[in-house]
This record gives sequence, C-alpha cells and structure tokens, in this order.
Amino acid sequence: MVNFIKIVFVIKQFFNFPYQNETQASIPREKLWINYEEKSKSNPKYPSDWVLRKEFAWKRDNRCCNRCGSAININEAYTSFVKEINNGGGDKNILVATVIQKMLKENLNIDVDINAMPLTEHIERVASGKVDFFALSWVADYPAPETFLTLFYGKHLPISSTENSYINKFRFKNSRFDSLFLASYTISDKNERYKLLSQAEQIVLNEAPFIPIFYQENFRLEQANVRNFPENALNYMDLTEVYLIPKEKMPKK
Repeated sequence: MVNFIKIVFVIKQFFNFPYQNETQASIPREKLWINYEEKSKSNPKYPSDWVLRKEFAWKRDNRCCNRCGSAININEAYTSFVKEINNGGGDKNILVATVIQKMLKENLNIDVDINAMPLTEHIERVASGKVDFFALSWVADYPAPETFLTLFYGKHLPISSTENSYINKFRFKNSRFDSLFLASYTISDKNERYKLLSQAEQIVLNEAPFIPIFYQENFRLEQANVRNFPENALNYMDLTEVYLIPKEKMPKK
C-alpha cells in the first residue's frame, strides 16, 4: 500500500513585503562578516531580474545595511537568501536544505544561509513574514484538492500586512484563482468541480509562489492473518472491524 499524503514546499516571500528587521547582536562579529567581501562579488549567473529584486530588498530595509545599520547606496548593497527550516524532521530537513543550498549556489551562484529552529518558532516567523525563503510541508486534512489549494486563497490573508498569516503563508493573492476556488464549492458534480480546481492549480503553478520539492510515501506491512484492515489515501487506520485469524486456522501453503 502506498499513500500520497504529504507535500514538502520551499516558499519564496515577496521582496517588497514590509519585513520586520531583527538585530544580530547575538552573532559574533567575526562569524557574521566572514568571507563577506568574497561573497559580495557580482556574478553573471544571477537571475535576469536580480537587479530589480535587489532594489526591492534595499528599499525594504530602508536603504540601510541590515547587518550594521549603516546607510548604503544601491551599488553597495549585497543580497542573499536566508532559508529557514524547522528541525522537527531531524536530519532529513537539514539534508534537504543542504542539497537546495548547494544547487542554488552551483546553478545560480546564489548564497543561501540555513537557519534551523524549533517548529513552533518557525511557524510564527513564517506567518509573520520575517523570512525571505523557507521550507514547510503540508498534510491533507481530507482526500480532496481544495485541502491543498486553500493555502493560496486570498481571503485567508489578514487585513493588515503586519498581521500574521497562518494559512496563506505565501501571502499569495490572485483574483482569478480566488473566483475559481470559491466557485468550486457551489458545484456538486465532482468532475466539474475538479475542472475548476485544476484551472486554479495551474494559476498557482504559473505564478510560482512556492516550489514543490517532493511528496512522501507511506508503506504499511501487514501480517498474513490480518483481515478487514481498510486502506485509504490519508492512511487513517479504522480498527473497528479488524480481526486476526488464528495461525492454526490459516490456509496451509
């Protein structure tokens, strides 16, 4: 039995979102500034719109260096991603983050610093919009497309951009997506509903507020004498009618 119940995302926040700056006073200066000059060198492998992204980040930080607080001009600005992950998944999360970090450096020459933290702190920081680039996973609440697509519904956004956004952590908003998603709830025919949701999904894929990394497969091993153990996509285990056949009554091989 194989269940497809979990998708892991890497999400990119929008650069012009008003982030709240935090001090780095707890980080030793020599560690904070190591290889700073080397990493600040320009490279043609950056994305074609890197200059625009850099300008957004520069304006977001009030035209100041977010390391030392000094005023800088756009030509002096150096931009890097900080990819935050929760350490609840142990070594697996660190391994995935390290591979992504390596790929971004080798293919786009983008430096990514990895910051692992407890899950509760990670969720709060992501919801508040304090991170540029982060990793999260999502497990379906029930076997239907909308349990994933609801993460992109614009109505889940708070009124103020300074408030936490716990469901739509991408802070994604697209009027066409919202109309398709909302219309799907008014249609009882499953095939017609899925057509609308498929269109909504394509909008999200085209806009790319997230990057799907992988899905998780669950395997279940059963003894040969187990009976009435139902299978379902969510791996929900209903044991109310499960029973075991005594070994002496099992068919002989």
